[in-house]
Parts: sequence; C-alpha cells; structure tokens
Amino acid sequence: MSLYLTKEQRIFPVKQWWISGRNFRAVSGAFRNEFPDKKMPIRQAIYKLAKKFDDTGSVEDSPRSVRPTTVRTEENMQRVSETFAQNPRDANHLKSLIKKEFKSLNDNIELCQTTCRSVADRCQMCINAGGTQFEHLR
Repeated sequence: MSLYLTKEQRIFPVKQWWISGRNFRAVSGAFRNEFPDKKMPIRQAIYKLAKKFDDTGSVEDSPRSVRPTTVRTEENMQRVSETFAQNPRDANHLKSLIKKEFKSLNDNIELCQTTCRSVADRCQMCINAGGTQFEHLR
C-alpha cells in the first residue's frame, strides 16, 4: 500500500472536510468508502491539506529546491589531486587549500561551494572509517 496520495485522494478529504462541517469522522468514513484499499490519512494530514488549500488554493506540494549538480571534469579532478599532493596537515588545512585552488572559478561559486562541501564530507567519512574503504557507506 502506497503512503502517497494521488491528487484525487488529496482533493477528496478536503471536499469532505468542508461538506461535513469540518468533522473528521465523517471525512474518515467517506474516504474509506471512496478508497477502500487506501490507508486513511491521519487527522493532522487532513488539517494540513485543508489549510494548504485555504492558503494556496491547491493541494499540490510546493516545488522543492534542487541541489546543484556537481560537475566532474578532468580539470576539477586535477585540481583536487594537486591539492592532496600538497599533503594537508588536517581537514581545515585541506579545506583552505581547496578554497585557494577554486578561487579561479569565481564565475561558478555554487560549484566551488558544493565541491568543497563534498570533499569535506568525504574526508570526514574517511576519518570516521579509520582510513579504510568508506564509499560503500554512502
């Protein structure tokens, strides 16, 4: 049984909510009759759907922000390799070296920030794994 409601299954309880005078038991019964194979949303979910409809005029989810794609180019990989070749003392030193290398990419600062975060996260994963293989833990 899917946890997600279709658009029709979101609209139905909101309509019933207003038809029944905001009576959850009536909404619950009507929903079970209309969608017998679907689990009834909890009371809080019905309240939230009704509020969302009141506020926005829709029961659709708001668009979500999308994480920027990291570009894995030969140039970027070479820069990271050169940074590691400088034998950083600790994670903060590594972070400063990476920032220094990516300063030349000012036209795409989001890429630089994402790459720095990714490298820092990977370094921390390596530390947490005691220097052993950690890629399978991602």
